[in-house]
This record gives sequence, C-alpha cells and structure tokens, in this order.
Amino acid sequence: KNRLAWGKHDNQIIAFNVKPDVRQTGDTTGWDRPDNYWFVDIFSAELSAIKQELGFAPKEKYHITIGRTY
Repeated sequence: KNRLAWGKHDNQIIAFNVKPDVRQTGDTTGWDRPDNYWFVDIFSAELSAIKQELGFAPKEKYHITIGRTY
C-alpha cells in the first residue's frame, strides 16, 4: 500500500451522496450480536479516488454507521 499518501487528505472535506434508506445488519465483527447495527449507504467518486491513491481497490458504495442497539 502507498504509505507516503497517508495523511495527505487529513482535514479535507469529502463530497458524497447519501441513499436515505436506513438499513439494519448483523455484527460485522463476528455475527455474535445479529441485527445490532444501523447504516446508510453513501457514494463518493472522491473517496474512491483517495482509496486508489492509497493502494486500495475503490468501491461502488460505502456506508456510515448511524447507530447500534443492544
């Protein structure tokens, strides 16, 4: 991975679009607590470009976790 690019975009505002549908999914750390996390999907060409610059594959969509239930 491109460690020289780490920190290059610190404090940069990244534009993204939000899909306003909230979705619920299981625990992403091992599925030991199903249906605990709530997400919204986001889409950002800018974020994908930064991931590529860092040496990672871009994604079609990303997510933001907005809550967790117990």
